[in-house]
Amino acid sequence: RSWDFVLPESGKRPPASEVIESHEARDPRNHSMDWAKLRTPDSKTPDGIVAHTAVEQIRAAVSKKQPFFVGVGFRRPHSPYSVPKKYFDLYDPRKIALPERGDTSFLPAAAWYELADQPPLSDKEQREYMAAYFACNSFVDAQAGLVFDALERLRLWDRTAVVFFGDHGYHTGEHGMWHKMTLFEESTRVPLIIHVPGARGNGGRARGLVELIDLYATLARAAGLAVPAGVEGMDLAPLLADPHKSGKPAAYSMVGRNEDRNLSHKEPTYFGRSVRTERWRYTEWDGGGRGTELYDHESDPREMRNLVGQPEHAATVAAMKKLLKRVAQVT
Repeated sequence: RSWDFVLPESGKRPPASEVIESHEARDPRNHSMDWAKLRTPDSKTPDGIVAHTAVEQIRAAVSKKQPFFVGVGFRRPHSPYSVPKKYFDLYDPRKIALPERGDTSFLPAAAWYELADQPPLSDKEQREYMAAYFACNSFVDAQAGLVFDALERLRLWDRTAVVFFGDHGYHTGEHGMWHKMTLFEESTRVPLIIHVPGARGNGGRARGLVELIDLYATLARAAGLAVPAGVEGMDLAPLLADPHKSGKPAAYSMVGRNEDRNLSHKEPTYFGRSVRTERWRYTEWDGGGRGTELYDHESDPREMRNLVGQPEHAATVAAMKKLLKRVAQVT
């Protein structure tokens, strides 16, 4: 009801007639794990159709001299990793290095999302899945490029705010996991690119912490609209003016859990909550009753060593616990 026009999502899985080659990981698994090389041209894929439809909508709005807001949602690189073969050809699985799994014995049981009895992937399978994931990213990059090219042709960059972002990060073997639904950096960090006409920092890289909850205030201000009272999130205009400015003191994430991992995202019975500062990540599962984690991003950016329990980090744990409690009380 919020939109004047909606293109319903379609094509989660490609028709068998379009598949050149494919592979599916063995069950049991609590998430899809398969890839397929397609003979389908970009323009006939669901995401290709989305890109071309978005261009049509923008062109129509411009021709009518109407202001517009377009939400262009791409399914890929979400699994299943199914895109035209030419994108797979960009990545040779044999040349892809496997990620460091690390010692997972330090993990609280709640931090683990995969099923305990799922069949392990061979090194060859892991490389193939990573190549397929990379192929999907290149495919989405090309579809987003179609939309951006249209903005260029229509001379809209100097009067159009543009945000490119993902809804979550993704594991491709780190910590032995292949999905989202964790509170590690790989899952909680997202791509985020913002262009606002006239912003001095356009093209720069901001390193301050921000959250997706900040997008509403940022876009409202960029469009010259008042931000309604009670809306959470900060206007990121200061960072857009100067990418070297500091962002938020902390960013927060949470995820649901169920003893049956198949039900974690549908029927959570408890939660994990995580707070990330510039240096530290601290996580509590079920208020700490099911485990806690502390990682130092200065010395351990891949979060391989849980420092909870080490006396020299007791003060840091106490400070991070207090920081996390501020948000946990209202969620």
